[in-house]
Amino acid sequence: MKDAWLHLGVSSDAGMEEIERAYAIKRRLYDSSRFAQYSQAWDEARKMSEIIEEAYHYAKEAASSAPTRPESAERQDAPIERPTVTLTTPAGLAPSREEPKARAHWTAFAVGALAVAVFCLAGVLFFRGRDDRVKELEAANQTPSIDFNAALREVREEASRPAVAAKPAMDAEALAAKGLPSIVRIETDVNNKLGSGFFVSNRGDILTNYHVIEGMREIRVIPHGGRASLALVKGIDPDGDMALLVLREPRETPFLKISETMPKQGEAVMALGNPQGLDSTVSNGIVSGFRVDGRLVQFTAPISPGSSGGALIDARGEVVGMPTLLLTEGQNLNFAIAPTVLRQFFASVRDATPRPMPQPKAQAPAPSQTQDGRYKEDLIFVRKDKSYEIYLDVNSIIRNEGSPFVSFRTVWYPSEEMKERMAADPNFHLLPGKELGRAVLFYEVDFSDGTFMHLRTVNFCTDGSIARDWRWPSDKLKWERPEKGGRIESLMSVLCKLSGETTPKVQTPKRPSKSKD
Repeated sequence: MKDAWLHLGVSSDAGMEEIERAYAIKRRLYDSSRFAQYSQAWDEARKMSEIIEEAYHYAKEAASSAPTRPESAERQDAPIERPTVTLTTPAGLAPSREEPKARAHWTAFAVGALAVAVFCLAGVLFFRGRDDRVKELEAANQTPSIDFNAALREVREEASRPAVAAKPAMDAEALAAKGLPSIVRIETDVNNKLGSGFFVSNRGDILTNYHVIEGMREIRVIPHGGRASLALVKGIDPDGDMALLVLREPRETPFLKISETMPKQGEAVMALGNPQGLDSTVSNGIVSGFRVDGRLVQFTAPISPGSSGGALIDARGEVVGMPTLLLTEGQNLNFAIAPTVLRQFFASVRDATPRPMPQPKAQAPAPSQTQDGRYKEDLIFVRKDKSYEIYLDVNSIIRNEGSPFVSFRTVWYPSEEMKERMAADPNFHLLPGKELGRAVLFYEVDFSDGTFMHLRTVNFCTDGSIARDWRWPSDKLKWERPEKGGRIESLMSVLCKLSGETTPKVQTPKRPSKSKD
């Protein structure tokens, strides 16, 4: 490599010390890390670095192989004999003593000028490469420029928020034990409506759906395992289907915390409530999706009429929704009001002054028959005898696909004779001036063998208040065969027609009990 000394910027007779010093300078000058990656200057620097490296090794090898002065000659006083060289030059061109010194000055000047030229070229390539790289990046990135002030504010706000410690998840049994004490049953004095609610503070505040209490004159709340109490209204949101109640008699209450964040799709949840008046019911599911701009949480946990106003909790026991709607056309298409909406509503009315429900202008009339045989409130006439006039509530029929079990609700209107007999029964607690009215009876039927189970009876006064709430203990529930020609057989006959079923004939008249599982 004959241009090795030229690339290093040293003379061909330079020693190792001068070669090493020139090599270090050139390496720093052509260090590719000083330039924008993949730019023209970066590429040129890499090529020059390879050339400088090759020139350095060549010059180093040449310098190490050059003849050196013997060490013995340096230690001896005797002069070293050199061959005599006679130069013959034309007249007037005799070599001058100043000529070697002038040649050395010109060589140094040329080397310096070359180094300056190389340095300037590298600078031009660096700045041109950087500009080219910036243009490439701008062309590749067409998104709007970042607002660094807004980003800085966002980072500061995030840093100023208090850290929320993650809470451990609980199993289903622990979740039920934690959530159920905060669930309440809400009984209405209009149209036999039953609903759910949950305590949202330790001072008796209750969140529920507005449609649960709509049109009520008196709100009766029964906490889980507790005594009934009247409630007042703090605030309502008919459009959002939300209402905040409070116990009329203040007392310390367990409560559920509303989650500060939305649940995630696919996250496990548990619904707590009183479907069909069956208190303290829990059901598991997952979050299916989010609807209405995130105001509704879609979930799969089974719910029924009466679950409205209950609590949908996550694995940490926090409320992530309040069931408000189910679609009967699909399977497990249930919806709950999102926690962000619940928190906003609760914060807006929690300090409001409690007040009674406004009195309705007129009381709802009793069911009356229409031309097509159907009744108001979707009641279907079943039969009438000397004691009762019996109807089947169509909207209460619940049956899972493929299952032989059907649950439903019936409405019985007692005759005057039956009212007198019930008023004399010590199980009825009638206040002076009140008169017994309709009764609501809950049943379950097994279509596989035509048996039924009587679950509960609620007797109402004519003003809508409850005179008696009777239900079988869980260890006393039993499946029975309806009496031929009796009221239950008439009910099951109508139910079979609505469901497209035929009641099978079974030889055994009765059986004491069986399990649905």
